[in-house]
Amino acid sequence: MSNQAESVESGAVARRFLEAASVGDLATLTALLAEDATWTVPSGFGERVAALAACEAPDAGVTRGREAIVNGFLVPVQMLFEPGSQRMHIDHVVADGERAVALFHADGTVAGGASYHNDFAVAFHVQNGRIASVREYLDTLHAIEAFSGSTA
Repeated sequence: MSNQAESVESGAVARRFLEAASVGDLATLTALLAEDATWTVPSGFGERVAALAACEAPDAGVTRGREAIVNGFLVPVQMLFEPGSQRMHIDHVVADGERAVALFHADGTVAGGASYHNDFAVAFHVQNGRIASVREYLDTLHAIEAFSGSTA
């Protein structure tokens, strides 16, 4: 596959994944992740969110395997929001070969009624049409405060 074709595919896969995440489409999320995919969040943040979401903490910020990512991380984090309230708004997706970077913002209402607004940069590594790895960047302080109901 040419670099240009890889770029188009990587960008399209990243965009489909985020669109599916925005509406809670677990079947598409699962289908787009490689079986041995990894999801990395800033170290320390994953442990704090895991405690709030009552899910298994990632090992040094890394969740390994499709099943663990979907059912052990994404679903419990989604449960921190009022049902149906979270939406992701994609600003840009830029791709080069197997790599794609998405900039987006998310809005929602966390359980308990607080508003949630955060900006994200997420790097995807796509191989053979599936996401092999994700590295997520966000305002971690805001997320912890919103999820825990505290303010700094």
